[in-house]
Amino acid sequence: MEPVPFELQPFGGEAERRAQGLEGVRLSGQASLERSADGAILRLDYQLVADLGDNPTALLVPPTAPQPKRCDGLWEHTCLEAFVAAGDGEAYWELNLAPSGDWAVYRFDGYRSGQQSPPLQRPPFTTSTRPDGLDLQLRWPMPAELSAADGLSLGITAVLEQRNGAISCWALHHPSPEADFHRREGFRLKL
Repeated sequence: MEPVPFELQPFGGEAERRAQGLEGVRLSGQASLERSADGAILRLDYQLVADLGDNPTALLVPPTAPQPKRCDGLWEHTCLEAFVAAGDGEAYWELNLAPSGDWAVYRFDGYRSGQQSPPLQRPPFTTSTRPDGLDLQLRWPMPAELSAADGLSLGITAVLEQRNGAISCWALHHPSPEADFHRREGFRLKL
């Protein structure tokens, strides 16, 4: 399958971008699906262009963890995320991927309900930092319920933390008056 490009926008749009001093930040990438007899692999490539320097509005990127682990609350700091649903079904999966290598995977039965932390291995992803940002590549062998689906709906999102403590929420689409990545209207990327 050909990769599908994406670009995330900050909650609050350009006014929020300017208010937080994030004019130079760009968060884009591509998504694709590889199917085989063994299942399907979701491929996500994120490219973050941002100031990672020492000034107060620069992005804060957590250092690489010596032993990355499963952690809750990763979305409280810089974290790249994906929400994946089989077609138009109610259930969906949430992946939280921190530049440190820490991670979390959750399954929900419906909108913010029936949350589970399935006993999965660390999703295979790598991050690399550059002077002007970072890249993250995910190659996730999806669970059977997603692999067997005829189509997937994805919400590609991110939380970015600045050195001054400010947090911004980025997504393909912000469908509600508050930043809420769990809303299905935000799962705009189709594979």
